[in-house]
Amino acid sequence: MKLKKHHKLIVAADGSAASGKTTGAKIISKKYGLTFLSSGLLYRYASFQLLKNKPKNRINFLKKCFKKLSLQKLNNKNLHHPEISSYTSIIAKEKKIRIILKAFQKKFAKKNNKVCIEGRDIGTVILPHADIKFFFKCSLDVAAKRRFKELKKNNKKIKLAEVKKAMRIRDNLDKKRKNSPLIQAENAVLVQTDKLKNITGMVNKMSEKIEKKLKTNMAVETINQELSSSQKEFEALLNDDFKDRKLKENEIIKATVTEITKNFIVVDCKAKMEGMIPIEEFKNDDELSKLEVGSKIEVYLERIESFKGEIVISREKARRMNAWNRMEKVFATGEEVTGYITGRIKGGFICTVDNLPTFLPNSQIDVRPLKKFDHLMNVPL
Repeated sequence: MKLKKHHKLIVAADGSAASGKTTGAKIISKKYGLTFLSSGLLYRYASFQLLKNKPKNRINFLKKCFKKLSLQKLNNKNLHHPEISSYTSIIAKEKKIRIILKAFQKKFAKKNNKVCIEGRDIGTVILPHADIKFFFKCSLDVAAKRRFKELKKNNKKIKLAEVKKAMRIRDNLDKKRKNSPLIQAENAVLVQTDKLKNITGMVNKMSEKIEKKLKTNMAVETINQELSSSQKEFEALLNDDFKDRKLKENEIIKATVTEITKNFIVVDCKAKMEGMIPIEEFKNDDELSKLEVGSKIEVYLERIESFKGEIVISREKARRMNAWNRMEKVFATGEEVTGYITGRIKGGFICTVDNLPTFLPNSQIDVRPLKKFDHLMNVPL
């Protein structure tokens, strides 16, 4: 399956020495056009730089080195000397050095949307959210023979027993180290290379998993594209529907009752969503008993859209605003109004006029202070 430019595939490959992870990761990278990075090579590069320059402050020195490091520069270095190999196993235990290399690998993966990184903590630490994780396993006997065959090309005197012993020690160190130990990620695909007939068998198993993941990703991508297209069409229709609706905040607007529940009156204000008014705002008079679905009421528009994405309206505030407007007109014309005394306060009474609480001084009731005023309560004045 060919990957397109916009496709993303992040692959993590972990395993012990000579388990086949590097070979498998390289072949898969070439097959699917992934940028390949070996974390082991990064540690060897760090060792090479430290041995060559012997800096006083190794951490600051390595930070600068890896800031300038490119993949081409890394691959062009010959980093497979015995001295580098020995020193690499030492610095790989150091937490501060691992942090520098971890940051480099994460940044590398972020830059490339098609990438494969192999190492010992890729699926668990470096790329915990990789699309596919492979964990390579191989018996010590088979792995030692592979490494022995490889090393004997440059060292005819090397013995299989020595290689096996060195690999056993290295594997134990990797598994038991405190920082980023070699462990299989929970969702990793196990590749048992000593039980596969050849490299082709290993590649076929890896390809099968990758193809399956790619098909799933592409199916999800298609669905998302369809949803995005439908959403855009819906938004266009919605915007067309609302473009002629001129709603302004802090004004009274007309609304239609669409539902009456136990706690709320739901209304259509010709906004992008329905508004909800607490039932308590209708209990001050007999308005609630007259309400039904389809009834037209006036509401005060506080917010077209709150931080929750809801329209904020109030029936009570609309009632008060209408009453206040009427009071201003009455004041201007000098007309009389009817009010009801609903409470007593210092110096006078609370007189409700058209649902507005007003102050009525004692002097407006009688020339003498009143000791009893129960007979005046809720009586029209």
